[in-house]
Amino acid sequence: MQRLIAPAILWSCSIAITICCFSEIVFNPNTTIIGAGGDGIKNYYTYLYYIAKDGGGTHFSGMNYPFGEHIIFTDNMPLLAGTIAWLKNWWPNIGHYSLAIMHLLLLSSISFGTWYIYKIIRKYNNNQTWAVISALFIAFFSPQIFKLYGHYGMGFCFYIPFVIYQLQCFKEKGSFRYPLAIFICAIALAFIHLYNLALIAILVVFYGIAYLISEKGQTLKAKLRTIIPLLFSVGLSFVLVKIFMKATDPITDRPEYPHGILGYETKGKDLFVTDTPLGHILQFIFGKPDGIAESEGKAYLGVVTLTICFILIFKFIRSLFKKYRASRTAIQPVKAYNIWLLVGLFHLLFALGIPAIWMRNWLADYISVFRQFRTLGRFIWPFYYIIMIYASLYIYHYVQILRSKHKKHLAYGLLATVVILWTIQLSGYLKHNRDVSQPSLDNYARIFETPSGNWNSWLKQKGYQPGNFQAVIGLPFYHIGSEKIWLMDVDEGNTAYILFKFSLQTGLPLINVMMSRTSWSQTFEMINIIDGPYTQKKYFERLNDKPLLLIVNEHIELKSKEAEWLKNATLIGKKEEKLSVYSIDIKELLQSDSLARQTAHTAALQALPAKEGLLQDSTRAFVYMNHFDHTGFDQPFIGKGSFAAVHGGEKASLDTIVLPAGRTDSLYNLSLWAKCNMIDYRSPYFDIIQLDKNSQQVAFADVSTKYSTHVSGDWFFIDKDLKITPDTRKIVILINSNRSKKEYYAIDELLFRPRSATSFYWADEFMGKKKVLFLNNRPQF
Repeated sequence: MQRLIAPAILWSCSIAITICCFSEIVFNPNTTIIGAGGDGIKNYYTYLYYIAKDGGGTHFSGMNYPFGEHIIFTDNMPLLAGTIAWLKNWWPNIGHYSLAIMHLLLLSSISFGTWYIYKIIRKYNNNQTWAVISALFIAFFSPQIFKLYGHYGMGFCFYIPFVIYQLQCFKEKGSFRYPLAIFICAIALAFIHLYNLALIAILVVFYGIAYLISEKGQTLKAKLRTIIPLLFSVGLSFVLVKIFMKATDPITDRPEYPHGILGYETKGKDLFVTDTPLGHILQFIFGKPDGIAESEGKAYLGVVTLTICFILIFKFIRSLFKKYRASRTAIQPVKAYNIWLLVGLFHLLFALGIPAIWMRNWLADYISVFRQFRTLGRFIWPFYYIIMIYASLYIYHYVQILRSKHKKHLAYGLLATVVILWTIQLSGYLKHNRDVSQPSLDNYARIFETPSGNWNSWLKQKGYQPGNFQAVIGLPFYHIGSEKIWLMDVDEGNTAYILFKFSLQTGLPLINVMMSRTSWSQTFEMINIIDGPYTQKKYFERLNDKPLLLIVNEHIELKSKEAEWLKNATLIGKKEEKLSVYSIDIKELLQSDSLARQTAHTAALQALPAKEGLLQDSTRAFVYMNHFDHTGFDQPFIGKGSFAAVHGGEKASLDTIVLPAGRTDSLYNLSLWAKCNMIDYRSPYFDIIQLDKNSQQVAFADVSTKYSTHVSGDWFFIDKDLKITPDTRKIVILINSNRSKKEYYAIDELLFRPRSATSFYWADEFMGKKKVLFLNNRPQF
């Protein structure tokens, strides 16, 4: 009975602290939303929509309509969401408690993490009280808790301590049940979030390497016999996940070389400073902290652990001198923990990006497995647990030494000092968690609203039902996930919040995309829908005859080509002051586009023999075209030449447009075509600089193919609406080529025209066809 007291206290304290931090969620688990913005609301949406509407399987239909997406790429915790959806077949009402199940599992994982930290410490320390205190501090000071704010699938805080404990037990007992436990944990957590599998696998691999290095008195064969079952457990997990994806994912053109590979590593600031009491001590070296959870690589170690680390470093440096060489064995007093310090060191270096930061491009280019590691900083978590546990053991080791020397007052004074410092620093984290969780009830109320004020009742007041529409599209349009096209920087956070809220209330799917690894072919087809009337929209052939609901976030101005939608839209009303809702009949939209193309085509025929210019130009407005036929470079989009790619060095000048005197138009559009690589995420950037008569800059804009809304083969169309200042006399277009890799191969067909005008150009040949008309730089065939 005596041995149960400490665990009972541990669990009681852990649950009590959890309740203190997250009381709103604990007592209202089914009516709270923790993260109501960014990835937080998106991940709630994909989780809830899948359970409510998709009801099982691997297909998610809530975004990227009508294609949908594989659940693995939605961050909706597929194993959890899929289990609840499956259970609905027997208990239909269980879906109504999806939030409660998710929240209680996440919060209970903190206590399970505390329990395994306690068990790890007890393997080295017989004092139960100290193990309880240490485990509570380490668990609630963990940076992994920050994932409860948005990346929920990575917020299950038990599994890293769990795996460390299984590895320790396997080393002691050699039973195969421990690799089996690691395998079960890895495969289960992989289907919560794939990064969990990566974290577990790297931890096991680093343990295997450390075991080979640190274990003395064993042959290499014996060492391999020990670590092979561990490596097999995580290797098998990867194989099974791969087989599952091959069997269930029909998409073959997902991006394999995403943005941010081997990036977002841990910085010094992440380890040494934080915005809590006593967390600013080292800011004179590492800079002022930006917050508590400001980066992916955050793992502040606390004053106590940092002090111990500095002592160890000092002892090591001192031992390098001959005078102190004899004391080298006394650097690290907890000898049984040597292997774990080595594992922690490997994790620290990996999270810091060492040596990847010096060769990340080479690694990504030639060793494809590294392309899966977008955020290295997350791999700091095992280091955090390992070094914090060591700090606890280190402190108690010296407490025991003091007690053996009959210096009990000093021993208890040391313990009291550490506990006080831990309490002070932990108070900042607890307050932060409390502050984050407090608005959770209001977040839920704002998202789901009362029956009288929600979207369903508002539509009913206007004479509509959600069933009148097939899907929803939001403007300004955003599309995030393909890694090649990034239609963003258009207040997409607020627009997405509105769309997620609408979809959860009405059940209608969204056309807009905010996921990951989205199919390139689906992306390139979809983005055409906002490229204006002179682009054919094959995407609409996939839809039925029901209208679309259009929601416009009016806090930001629409692009001219997006505004074309409103010409064919029927206003339903304004839900809020800056939120307009329209109905779009697809047939009417396509008919309007077709009429615009036919009218322009007729006008272009009438303009012959003129090969290029502005249609029905009565004001003789200024237009500039450069076909780059004079360059002789043999990779043209159309015509005889193009501008050859420039890589590295200073920014290269693409062209200079001299504006005529007496110009009256101020609203212009600049467009061009760029031949891009179809291997990775990289995109060319262009600077658009307006200069006055003294060649002084008066305005600046930039544009990239990542904002393209029209792709033809490997040619990406770029256009940018510009407001030309009265003082502007010329426009310089620079290629921002300060990159080490080839993001493009050629540039062609530069056009500068009044925004309200339609330009035409008759190409002699394009894609095997003769006399092809281009309207506003877009091919018509």
